[in-house]
Amino acid sequence: MQAVLRPSELAYLLQTLGAKRVVGVNNQALFPGDPAANRALLQDGLAVLTEHRWLNKRGNEGIYTDNKLMLMAAIMAAPSMVIFAVLFSSADSYRTVVYYAAPGHVVGQYIAADGNYVLTHFASPNAIVRHWQQATDLSLPDDEADFSLRLPRGEFEAMLSLARSGDGEALRTLVLRHWPLTEAGNGRTSAAYAEDMAARIATLRPLAQVAVFRYGAARLTPADELLLLADARGVVWLAATTAADGWFDLCIATTARFAREIEATVDL
Repeated sequence: MQAVLRPSELAYLLQTLGAKRVVGVNNQALFPGDPAANRALLQDGLAVLTEHRWLNKRGNEGIYTDNKLMLMAAIMAAPSMVIFAVLFSSADSYRTVVYYAAPGHVVGQYIAADGNYVLTHFASPNAIVRHWQQATDLSLPDDEADFSLRLPRGEFEAMLSLARSGDGEALRTLVLRHWPLTEAGNGRTSAAYAEDMAARIATLRPLAQVAVFRYGAARLTPADELLLLADARGVVWLAATTAADGWFDLCIATTARFAREIEATVDL
């Protein structure tokens, strides 16, 4: 389900649920400090929600709300986890999406160009993967790839820096340092395979950067981080780490692997 809400509509829903602040929204606009401005905002929100039929007045029975919309607002107001994703659709175009997770549910939220809030409910990790594929024009294979590389955070960041600077020799040395001694089934020596992969790593560009935070006591605590990158061949790579681990696992992304990472992250 997707809902497009004006700021006053979202403010009415969140304040009705008792929220005072929400991560990832314009809190100054949705929770104005001036009582008169806040009353006017809520009156407008109620009117527009009723006009858009998200709320329905039934005589003396009170106001009935759309259950799925209220569920999305409730998850935004009190999430167990917050995920910030920067999705790059081109070199100079990107969208920041905030995901609010609760057991069994994830709600995505971003602010459209017209200032409205776009909320989307996701029921499965595959639905989130499809959403990111649409936003970044990703094309992921379904089959598993046999490539993977594990590096400590400092060397992973050094690898990306070397790729950006074009220092191919230093990049190859770094990749070989962490490369397994044998590559079963590829028919080439480990060094030859590493040379090929190093050349591809040198062309990596960002597609999405995802930072995951645990949310509790109105505080955000860093948890996991996912990076999606594409090489010159158009192949998508996935790098994943946890705050506790500090190591990055770099692999060629597949739909199945990406969905597993999302599932492990948000506990759907």
